Amino acid sequence: MTFKTFTSAFAKYVNLDELVYDITLLVLALFLRGLIVPHGKTVLDVLNPVTGTILLLAVFFSVSYYIGFIQSRYTEVLTERPKTLDRVAGISMVTLFVMIITVTIIFVREFPDADPVFSMALVFGGFCMVASGLVWSSAKKEKDGCSTSISVFILSLIIIHFFISFFQCEDNPPSILRALGIFAAGGTVLVLLFILNVHVSEKLFNEKNRAGNLIIFILFNIFIPLMTAMMVGFWQEIAAAGMIGVLHNPDEVSIILSGVLFLTVISVRVQMALAPPYRVINTGIGLAFFTVYVIILVNNISAAIGKSP
Repeated sequence: MTFKTFTSAFAKYVNLDELVYDITLLVLALFLRGLIVPHGKTVLDVLNPVTGTILLLAVFFSVSYYIGFIQSRYTEVLTERPKTLDRVAGISMVTLFVMIITVTIIFVREFPDADPVFSMALVFGGFCMVASGLVWSSAKKEKDGCSTSISVFILSLIIIHFFISFFQCEDNPPSILRALGIFAAGGTVLVLLFILNVHVSEKLFNEKNRAGNLIIFILFNIFIPLMTAMMVGFWQEIAAAGMIGVLHNPDEVSIILSGVLFLTVISVRVQMALAPPYRVINTGIGLAFFTVYVIILVNNISAAIGKSP
């Protein structure tokens, strides 16, 4: 049996991206979280403005690209049912932007004294990064989707790099010149990549190039689902910590933010499960792994809050 034959047979019963997502979420709960977050603490306890910004941008990138990928699967099946496709797309867009806005608000509330450049980078660069993921599903041709998506992604990096260059910048000419020099150096590299992308994407992602097809397969079936599960897992813990924490210190805003974030995370997983082709095995694995994950999550958060489940 060749590798191609094996993968074709495997795909008849299981969606690899869903399987990778669920396994990663379980491994995060069982092993990885303990390596990153000490026992008795939550993710919020170990974050600072810098790591929080990185985590948030990782959420913007992974979730937007994954939703774009899921949307492209719906598009393939619902092309002749435009009204249904529009409704599905609408749900996906609302879910994504509500999640992004919610985690951004949580970031601002958790780090009110953070350097304004982080908030600016998140708002302008982060939302541009979200757009780059959504472009993937909007293009009619795969190579057009890749080229445009990568271009918008590089543009988001330029914007983020611009604001981060002014981190700890003081209001004096030498400090400002230093920040502009940092931006010019990194910006030059990113602009060259922006120009190079147009020529490379046309040849690499023309649907006939094996290397391009392999890159797309690994990116959207392994890397993006793995990264999404990691990032969503951490932010889901933040939501759970907020929901349990309000039992001790009632706060209407915290209740709303935590509840909305938790619901959007669940919505992403439901859209993933229902995306064509539907695989009942994935649904069973997803429910089982998610149940174990939630049990471990509640135990971890309860230990941190100081209240047994």
